[in-house]
Amino acid sequence: MPSNYTRRLGDPHLSYQNLQAGFYIQDDIRPRKSLTLSPGVRYEVQTHVHDSHNPGPRFGATWAPFAGGQTTLRGSIGIFYDWLPTGTYEQALRVDGFRQRELNILDPSFPDPGNIGLVLPTNRYLLDSGYRMPQTTRVSAGIDQGLLKVVRVSGTYSYQRGARLPRGLDLNAPVDGLVADPAFRNIIEAVSDAGSRQHQLQVDANVNPGALLPAFNGPRIRWQRTTLFVNYTLAHLRNDSDGPFAIPASGALAAEWGPAANDVRHRINLSLNNQIVRNLLVSFNVNAHTAESYTLLTGRDDNGDGIFNDRPGGVGRNTFRTSAEATINLFTAYQFAFGRTVALPPGVGVFGGGGAATVRTFDQGSARYRLFLFMQCQNLTNATNYLGYSGAMTSPFFGRPTAAKDMRKIDFGIGLNF
Repeated sequence: MPSNYTRRLGDPHLSYQNLQAGFYIQDDIRPRKSLTLSPGVRYEVQTHVHDSHNPGPRFGATWAPFAGGQTTLRGSIGIFYDWLPTGTYEQALRVDGFRQRELNILDPSFPDPGNIGLVLPTNRYLLDSGYRMPQTTRVSAGIDQGLLKVVRVSGTYSYQRGARLPRGLDLNAPVDGLVADPAFRNIIEAVSDAGSRQHQLQVDANVNPGALLPAFNGPRIRWQRTTLFVNYTLAHLRNDSDGPFAIPASGALAAEWGPAANDVRHRINLSLNNQIVRNLLVSFNVNAHTAESYTLLTGRDDNGDGIFNDRPGGVGRNTFRTSAEATINLFTAYQFAFGRTVALPPGVGVFGGGGAATVRTFDQGSARYRLFLFMQCQNLTNATNYLGYSGAMTSPFFGRPTAAKDMRKIDFGIGLNF
């Protein structure tokens, strides 16, 4: 038997206005040829958020300490704000307990003709009148180094502190089995008192022995027409909220501090583009990352608040991990050039459509007409990357995935540029 039944009734149609405005001033100052200072400030306001004290000062500096210019040091600090999501505001307007009602029935048993005419408990969603824009303070420092004229390596460390993040507060939580307003099951208000902390190290390497060498006038085979890009990210992200209407399992925000839902320790992205054979573009892309986090749940409403997010004693939020993921993509295209010669600079081509659209650098050559055939393969190895892991101990799928990401997809296309 199900433990909970939720259903919305009423008019879902809404009409409202939302105005967001941002004002930004920045200047680049060069006290020396090798040093650039970039002070700036941004100010943001939004309707439906009454707090207007949102100045966002920021400052950046770039310094090339050596005459050769191969080494660049960078640093920045700034305060940034996020808008109130329109979905959050719409939820508070729509599901207010009157325009639209969200039924919340515990241990339902249907049909039950004996309860005809019974007024069922409903949930209500509110937006705190003192809601403030989420604020992020970010500090970063990095170094960029050129090597052997064709290699560039950079490393950047950043620290982010989030404040005034949204989370849910149950104004109708039961105390000794009694609620403040018996007309409702839960009255959930979106407030802005949660926080987050993130440490991140990002390393990039770019090897480009022959950036856009002529593909039409040069030798038919030339290995220098190759570009390799590698990005690695090491991150550590903690917070105490999963969203504007997410309720702390114990009611205490301090007990929610733990890994964020998108806390991934290692990420790597590798891209290889080449035109070793003239007119033939081949591109490989590899994306991989370690496990994401999810929460262990009892699967019951142990504290009687009508919300099934209770955890076993001593278990923190998002302490379980999913499986790692890896995806390989392939793109290849061959270009035929013909017609009267015209002067054209190198450019980019957009291949594919919809979510498969991909931008690839391609030497346009000097011919008037350029016909290209391309093939794009997403998830080349047809690897199964699972998601939707169930953390509920009462579920038959406990600890197992319930879905998978897209399997292999191959697109073929033809295009003509002129």
